[in-house]
Amino acid sequence: MPVPDAIILGGISLSLTANLIALSLVIRALRRSSAACSTGPSHERAAFDRSPVALLVRERHGPVKAWNRAAEKLYGWPRGKIVGMNACSILETKFAVEWPQVEAMLDAHGHWTGHVEQKHMSGHSITTLVQWTLVRGQPGCPDMIVEANIELTGDAAAIFGRLSEERYRTIFDTLAVGVWEHDFRAVKQELDRLHSAGVVDIRKYIKENPDFVTRMRRTVTISNPNDAALGLFDVASRTDFFKKLSDFLPEDDGSFEECIVAIDDGEEKFVCETEFRNPDGEAIAAIVALSFPPGTGYDRVTGSVLDIGDRRRMEAMIAKTRAELEQALRAASLGELSATIAHEVNQPLAAVINFARAAQCWVCSPVPDLMETRAALTDVIEAAQNAADVVRRVRTLLGKAKPEYAPVPVDQVIGTAVLLAQRDADTRGITIVQELQAPGSLILGDRILLQQVVANLLGNAMQAIDAFNPPSRRVTLGTSADDEHVRLAVRDTGGGFSPEDFERAFETFYTTRSEGMGLGLSICRSIVEALDGTIEIANRSECAGAAITIVLPRTRADGRFRSHGRRLDACLRRDHLLRRTQ
Repeated sequence: MPVPDAIILGGISLSLTANLIALSLVIRALRRSSAACSTGPSHERAAFDRSPVALLVRERHGPVKAWNRAAEKLYGWPRGKIVGMNACSILETKFAVEWPQVEAMLDAHGHWTGHVEQKHMSGHSITTLVQWTLVRGQPGCPDMIVEANIELTGDAAAIFGRLSEERYRTIFDTLAVGVWEHDFRAVKQELDRLHSAGVVDIRKYIKENPDFVTRMRRTVTISNPNDAALGLFDVASRTDFFKKLSDFLPEDDGSFEECIVAIDDGEEKFVCETEFRNPDGEAIAAIVALSFPPGTGYDRVTGSVLDIGDRRRMEAMIAKTRAELEQALRAASLGELSATIAHEVNQPLAAVINFARAAQCWVCSPVPDLMETRAALTDVIEAAQNAADVVRRVRTLLGKAKPEYAPVPVDQVIGTAVLLAQRDADTRGITIVQELQAPGSLILGDRILLQQVVANLLGNAMQAIDAFNPPSRRVTLGTSADDEHVRLAVRDTGGGFSPEDFERAFETFYTTRSEGMGLGLSICRSIVEALDGTIEIANRSECAGAAITIVLPRTRADGRFRSHGRRLDACLRRDHLLRRTQ
């Protein structure tokens, strides 16, 4: 601050300090006699009245209670006319800060000091330095404000005005968003003229007169940009900044039409997303917020502009990355589909090989047995057809087509699956035991897919037994049924599930075997859930080994469920593998 400014402000501070005695007497009198709501004894009122500083006492939100001679001289209002009136209203007080800040200072500290613009009784303006002190009222009496006011004239008023302007300029320039002011008076005047000429619907008028928006855009002038606005357009100084809205808002922009409508509708705010052009012609994506406070006119409409170019570039980068990931995911899904089909046709192809070898043995024996050879070749044909059916069903399951659901006898499907796996079990020295106790029980589903579930579980069970090599090598398949459900349990004498297996057993490609694909249980769950059933894994309690239980809704021969008469919804609830392969 320059030295002369400091001297002047120091003198004002000393003037206020010199009157603290009179001010303290008033405060003390108010506190002592607040129960009677008076200003105190006569000698204290005399000190209050003789103070050279304009002093007044008023209710916090009400009328003036006391008004000394200096106040009469400063404002021109005699005591008899001002007492009982609201001083802020009579003097038309305008604060340099927001009113809530004044209230907050009073409540927090009991006093507030600042400068205000007020009106003399004659009508001319006065800039005053004010000091307010809050006196809490006793029960039954309101809070009181004691004011000490000094007129700021000449250099003092200029200093405070300059300090206030510098303070707000600093705040204005340090904002992170671009801000400037618009003069929309010409737009408002033209809208008023059109209404006077009988135009009612401005939108319709704009549609019929497309050049109107262009003309109005050219009338809007720009002023007072802050530093962020200069940086937004890469402009060196305020003198080089755009002078009119049309200088940087393209004529094909549609947001200005909406702005005109907002002004016509008397809106207090207008927000839009648009694009500006910098001096080099490059596009700048931005969100614009205009404020039209009522009663302030349209000559200094503040616009706040937020650059969203970085956001748009980020969105474009995310979209590009998403497209690349989707392409990679499709490639991976094709690999998973191939692996799934390869996994599922393994069992029927193994059966084809076993039956073909059997036929070869019967033919090459010293006494060929043509009957057995014919039976083995028939089994080869059936196993090959089964492999083709598996491929078709898996493609249906992974695609968008609906499977061909029909009533399926569970025990019969299990018998067929065991037949396909029997020779492999004999080779491994594993006994397959069937405890089928659901004769005639039906589920609504796909026979081939259900058969593959059983084949997968049988294959997993035999592999677990080979890995654990227990004394008893046995796989047991059991079924049971009640009125609502059919249950299938597959129990083996292998090593059972580890804690990690319980968490990840149904994950795609999770396997504990070096040669495994990790697809069996994942596919089983997908098929079972598509049949509106559940599948659970556990370790056997009576001996070593694992137990897998499947529960499926039971149906009648006509395809209706026994319990509720519902028809099965053919829409599949695929797991994450199946969702990714679409």
